[in-house]
Amino acid sequence: MAGGYFSDPQCTRPGCGRPVVDAYLCRTCGDDLRVELERIIEFNLTDSHGEPLPGLAAELTTTLQRNDRVGGESVGWITYTRDNGIPYALHASDASDHLRAVLSTWIRELWETNGGEAVLGDFRCEDTLVGMAGWLLLRPSWMTLHVAAGELYADITEAIYRAWRAIDRAPARAYSGVCGAVTDELGECGQPLYSDPDHTWVVCRACGAEWNVHERRQWLLALADETPLTATRMAGLLTHAGISVTAAQIRSYGAHGRIDVVDRDDRGHPMYRISDVRQAIVDRYKVRPRMTPQSVVAG
Repeated sequence: MAGGYFSDPQCTRPGCGRPVVDAYLCRTCGDDLRVELERIIEFNLTDSHGEPLPGLAAELTTTLQRNDRVGGESVGWITYTRDNGIPYALHASDASDHLRAVLSTWIRELWETNGGEAVLGDFRCEDTLVGMAGWLLLRPSWMTLHVAAGELYADITEAIYRAWRAIDRAPARAYSGVCGAVTDELGECGQPLYSDPDHTWVVCRACGAEWNVHERRQWLLALADETPLTATRMAGLLTHAGISVTAAQIRSYGAHGRIDVVDRDDRGHPMYRISDVRQAIVDRYKVRPRMTPQSVVAG
């Protein structure tokens, strides 16, 4: 087996250190790695219009064909092939090649470590990003039991994040407040945190402190309830907290008198209170009593 004797009782992913049992990656890091690999194949979130977001492999293909959804100016087209006239983004091509190289290198390493032949034909792995991600997802224990599992995690997640950056779309990370951990070197850490909604923990890049994503979401919701927000900002915060609502729905609640406008921003946009919007979401399926002539007279 890849693991053999487990001499280190802690997760070997850089910056983690959580306790492990007969593995080199803890369950949380293993789950996070699985999510990142799954998103190469399919992204299980929707955009602001409710449309499903494509996986990383599809996004890279779209970007390389200059059929991008984020706009040419932000992606930064810098050249094109004169032979076929198809423009492409060189940085996206480099990131795609880098990701393919990282995945294929670790696939070969895992195959050989677990008794496979060092012959490409014996991999039975489709030579695509989707194929390689699927191959790894079918062998989670090969990754977590490998003696260099921490290095594997760092290499793969760094390459995946680099690819997301190349297509000019962040991988669903959202603001989770300021760290606030107290350390001897930094005092109170003021590093902003950005967490993935499918991950359990977020690690501060400045001091290494770890925070539970769910608890940070709830803390942000409680903190934000003290400050009125526009529909757009509130929809983003609530969606990251796992509450499905759009800015249009929030504005509709306001237009129909289900929530109150408590303030306006510098541009005159109405601002609402989170507690009111959350209550309106809870009440949206409640049947309201119909007005009748008798009830009007009685009132």
